[in-house]
Amino acid sequence: MKIALAGWSLNRRFRDKEHPFALLAFPRTVRQEFAIDAVELNNVFFASTEDEYLGMLTTKAEQAEVRLIGLAVDGIGDLSHPDEAERENAMTEATPWLDVAAKLGLDWIRFNAGGQGNEELPGALQSCIRSLQELCNYAQRFGLKVLIENHWGILSCPQRILTVLHAVNAPNLGTLLDFGNFSSRVDHYEGIEKIAPFAGAVHVKTHQFNDQGEESRIDMARCLKILRAAKFNGYLCIEYLGDGDDREGVLQTKTLIERHLPPNKKAH
Repeated sequence: MKIALAGWSLNRRFRDKEHPFALLAFPRTVRQEFAIDAVELNNVFFASTEDEYLGMLTTKAEQAEVRLIGLAVDGIGDLSHPDEAERENAMTEATPWLDVAAKLGLDWIRFNAGGQGNEELPGALQSCIRSLQELCNYAQRFGLKVLIENHWGILSCPQRILTVLHAVNAPNLGTLLDFGNFSSRVDHYEGIEKIAPFAGAVHVKTHQFNDQGEESRIDMARCLKILRAAKFNGYLCIEYLGDGDDREGVLQTKTLIERHLPPNKKAH
């Protein structure tokens, strides 16, 4: 397992109204401030999707010796909307990000399945499956994996995630497993166990730490043990969402991960 930084960890910097952090500065900052050499990007922080801008981002990453591994896509509408016109609108917004991911040479792209408020509707589930089938088909031409996250909405339930994975039945579909996103009605660690075998990447979510440096809400050692049992050997993307200083939060999370990884599995 290797450590990466999810861009959302620095979302307050990116969204600062007076001095917004530029995505082009992200790779160098990640290398210099955190000594991390891989990043997950977020579409909402892109200043442009033109080829010139994407080329500049690629160059900045190469100069910093930081690998661009994936892209989390938000704000594109509802891929699980039971209304076909609404679903098609979301697909129209989603599909161009596959081209962006391909131009950046990414390994994977994560889409939110949507469905908030329509979780139990059969029509929403079928819309979700259809959308992901279309996205996976398009992504295959680039060798891209499409990942779905245990986020809010229709995929907040692990059993529904499994239903979708099996129904879509695409070789390039997997999960972006988040340690902290399941519904309160779900047994947290059982949910992680169910979808870990399909994980293409992981969000190591943290909020606050106790006096021993452990995450106060999530048993990190147990989560990493589940990943090892599932033979996961991909990227652990730090996603710090606490109220404290984001630099300290990311570094504490990195230390915590390294503490619970076996010595021969630690990332450098």
